[in-house]
Amino acid sequence: MTKGPDMPGPRSHRLPAGQGISVGRLGAGGKPMRDAANVIAASARARSGAWSRRVPLSVKVSVSADGKSATITAGGAEAPQAATFELGLSHPVYGRPTMTRKEWTWVKQIARPFLSAAAEAQATKAADVWGNGVITGWARNNGFR
Repeated sequence: MTKGPDMPGPRSHRLPAGQGISVGRLGAGGKPMRDAANVIAASARARSGAWSRRVPLSVKVSVSADGKSATITAGGAEAPQAATFELGLSHPVYGRPTMTRKEWTWVKQIARPFLSAAAEAQATKAADVWGNGVITGWARNNGFR
């Protein structure tokens, strides 16, 4: 697999909860972070939906209890191939029970990044959604309509 400027490597995509701002004091809770993460998750579902039925259904969003971070995941038992496509990992062509894993034929999967591509493409929109949600929550909690 070729690495370069066009080939993203594995990385974590976290949405910041604000630079120097306490989300708890703003009174917005985790809803703005969940809404922002859902923007990216929807894009990841659409991207992976072009070539899979299982992967889009496995994309999940979880938000920390303090509302300061969100994690977007895909794969697991519902779609074990998600990581292979995202990262371009090797996988067996045929797994034979009469052979050891080392003896199987392995091939490198051409990467089809969907999570990292969605995070990069939707970062600005997600930040806008988060900011609007935080400001709206603060305003509502301080008597503004």
